[in-house]
This record gives sequence, structure tokens and C-alpha cells, in this order.
Amino acid sequence: MLNFTGSREAAGIPQPAVGDTITVVQSSRTIDESATLVSADELAATLVSDVTGVGPGTALFDKATAIQAAVTAGDTSTACAGITDFLGLVNAQTGKKLTMAQAGQLTTDGDNLAAALGC
Repeated sequence: MLNFTGSREAAGIPQPAVGDTITVVQSSRTIDESATLVSADELAATLVSDVTGVGPGTALFDKATAIQAAVTAGDTSTACAGITDFLGLVNAQTGKKLTMAQAGQLTTDGDNLAAALGC
């Protein structure tokens, strides 16, 4: 494992960009995980798509589209606040209007978007 103190640039490690594939290596012999980086806009679109027609009325959909609008406008603080509200509603509806599987997917979507935005 590479340990260093300082910036990625100082260590000669390039910053990955949207669309890059990154690989996380646990040891010299084991590749743990590989993923393609996606933009916050793409993650917001996934959230809206996954919530369409799900849950109580249109509350989740309305929150997801508001989050997407904030992401598109570059309003990170509003998007992050919206994600917090969205996840709270998902939690409140889990086992009621949302199955565990639905809640798990929507929570993952919200968490991924929050991470991409740096919430």
C-alpha cells in the first residue's frame, strides 16, 4: 500500500477524470475493485430514473428532480441539503411504501451523489 502525506500532484498521482476507469489494489497480487467514474449530473439522472413511479405519491420524485436541478445549476449546497431530505424520506418510508430493496437502491443512489458532490 502506498502511503504519503501531501497532495496527489506532489506524489505524482494524477487526478482521475469523469469517464476514467480506476482500479483499487489491496496488495500486489489482488485487484479489489474497478469502476468507471461518472459525473454528478449522471448520478442525479440515475436518482431521478430510479425513483420514477416509486414510493408514496410524488414526494420522492419531486425531491429527486429538485436535487437534479440544483446539480445542473451547480448549486452544491442546495443539492446536498436536498439529498439529506431525500434520504430522510427514504428512511421514513422503508418497510412502509418502499421495500427494503427499493430503499437500498435509493439510499445507494443518494449516497453516491452526495460523495460525488463532496457533501
